[in-house]
Amino acid sequence: MTQKHTPGPWVLKVRKRDDFTVAEIKIDASPYRGDVARLQSCEHIDGIATDELLANARLIASAPELLEALEMAVLWLKFDGKYDVLGFQAAIAKAKGEPQ
Repeated sequence: MTQKHTPGPWVLKVRKRDDFTVAEIKIDASPYRGDVARLQSCEHIDGIATDELLANARLIASAPELLEALEMAVLWLKFDGKYDVLGFQAAIAKAKGEPQ
């Protein structure tokens, strides 16, 4: 069961408020499709702090490029034949919603 994700690249937009921060991950090509993901800090109630929120948001925003790079790495490593790619393949399957 492969899930089709919103195509990248995704961009990160950050808005800071007085007591919290909002990070919106958007598709760059169309501002009308809405957010791919939205995160909000909640350190004012002892939750995720702004620094951690921004690190998480950057990781999410880079997901399409990371998946593409990982798929390319698996192709090269399989071609070489010297490396075990099971860990890479498991990560790809997880990203695509496939059984691991």
